[in-house]
Amino acid sequence: MFQLAPDVDLPADAPVQTFAFLARRGAGKTYNAGKLAETLLDGGAQVVVLDPVGVWYGLRLDASGGPGGIPIPVFGGLRGDIALAPGSGELVAELVAARRQSVVLDVSDFSSADQRRFATDFAEHLYSLKKRHRTPMHLIVDEAQEFVPQNPMPGEQRMLGAFLRLWRVGRNFGIGGTLISQRPQAVSKSALNLTEVLVTGQLTGPQGRKTIAGWVTDQGMDAKALAELPSLPVGTVYLWSPQWLRMMVRTRFHPKRTMDTSASPKEFDPDDVEVRALAPVDLEKIRGMMGKISDQKETDDPKVLRARIAELQRNLISAGGATGEAVYQLQRERDTARENLDRCMRSFEEASRKHGEMWRTIKAALDATETMPGIPIGVLPGDPAPTLDAEIQRLNTALPNPPGKRFSIEDLPRDHRGDTAVMRAFTRKDARAPNDGSTRMLIALAEVHPKALTYRQLGTLAVMKPSGGSFPTYLSRLGVQGYITREGGLVRLTPAGRAAAGDVLKPATARELLAMWREKLPGKAADMLEWLAAERTPKTRAELADFARLEIKGGTFPTYLSKLTANGLAERAQGNRLRAVEELWLR
Repeated sequence: MFQLAPDVDLPADAPVQTFAFLARRGAGKTYNAGKLAETLLDGGAQVVVLDPVGVWYGLRLDASGGPGGIPIPVFGGLRGDIALAPGSGELVAELVAARRQSVVLDVSDFSSADQRRFATDFAEHLYSLKKRHRTPMHLIVDEAQEFVPQNPMPGEQRMLGAFLRLWRVGRNFGIGGTLISQRPQAVSKSALNLTEVLVTGQLTGPQGRKTIAGWVTDQGMDAKALAELPSLPVGTVYLWSPQWLRMMVRTRFHPKRTMDTSASPKEFDPDDVEVRALAPVDLEKIRGMMGKISDQKETDDPKVLRARIAELQRNLISAGGATGEAVYQLQRERDTARENLDRCMRSFEEASRKHGEMWRTIKAALDATETMPGIPIGVLPGDPAPTLDAEIQRLNTALPNPPGKRFSIEDLPRDHRGDTAVMRAFTRKDARAPNDGSTRMLIALAEVHPKALTYRQLGTLAVMKPSGGSFPTYLSRLGVQGYITREGGLVRLTPAGRAAAGDVLKPATARELLAMWREKLPGKAADMLEWLAAERTPKTRAELADFARLEIKGGTFPTYLSKLTANGLAERAQGNRLRAVEELWLR
């Protein structure tokens, strides 16, 4: 239990829930959110604060300003324990996700552009990493309108998308969060609609109160209290939680035990300025962890490894007149680099397991050869050194082609598409691996076998238009070959067709099935489907259009919606509301 107020006790799953603290400036929103952070930290939860204001270091001080607060490190800002760079978002995300480190990320001295850069990298990599490290954490975002804007400016769309994804589906991976803002109308409504607990203090602006009213009425709660918002005493709040806590209460949070550094100074006296000592934390341990992460990332970078191997190879070739000991040392360094590359390739193979047989084929081919590309084993001074291109060509020649499969750059994870050596190993094409429409149809049908597909579904998965064109020709060809049967507008593989499709990795879970469809749907349609699958509850067309930031009438919204309904991915429920079909629900 986490107790916020005399009449508000939060259950044990509070760290993975979503909160919003909304009030005018000086009404206590950051103070109350700080009390939530204190309570979660004291209860052993992991808390990460994105602080663009520079006030959250107060968690490290006791209420009187002494060094008796919570030992949470502060990165960046004027009082940071460790400097924070705009380009360190990925590194910090690794520390937060893999090492479960609570931290205050003070970006107050960054420019707006640098804040966006850091926040975007952090949010994107946090989401990716938490899939492997599913432990509870709570992300607090102060001045939320800066990172989750309702109307993103050019260059902010990627950042908005990264944070919305955390709020939409982050709970599946242990991510909860809090948004804090004095301008509710400027915060993305899509994010606010995902809020489980709304905490509202004094709010005088009509636009802000209109936003609150929309949330409260949409949740089916009593809106009479909204009239009190302009006159609420500072520190008094209304707490609404219709689904999770099933309560609405007017209350005051317990006092914080750490310093209220968010309070505005009433007067300025230079003689009163002092540098306050923060509570001690084990900074050397944290620096060590960050150093290990940084070193590991470099060690695991195939580009860095290949560059190092190439350098060692050049040194070996030029060491013709050197002593045996020098050559032996170079060979040892070369072998160590190769071991690191082997380990990196194994990790790469594991991360790409969805391509199953393709990766096993490549691994077998690598094991069967005596060298890695451009890495001769046992070379001595004076021996000719095979070139990288020659070795890659030999590797490509050794690779068999699975029936009906053509390797292409699209088979590679995006992070590895810039690696020339790896790309070439995956882009072999010849006449034995045709990429025509009938092959794509076979693979699409095999991915869902033994289920059947409608013509529309088959066209979408095979990237073809089912009306006219070559679609009927390919379909007829497969029928003549005995690979498919057609009945009642449905297409199904025969045993012969399944054998002809070769090794195809079938989606085993709702998430894998969703990923299969996402790859074939146009941008916003894919995002709409993922949201419906994560929410599961029926949504109105207006809610879906608001999520996708599209006009409900005209434009592309009807087209995207048609993609979902015509492919049998979304169905109508509760009147005109829509939801994802049950087999896609992300539980």
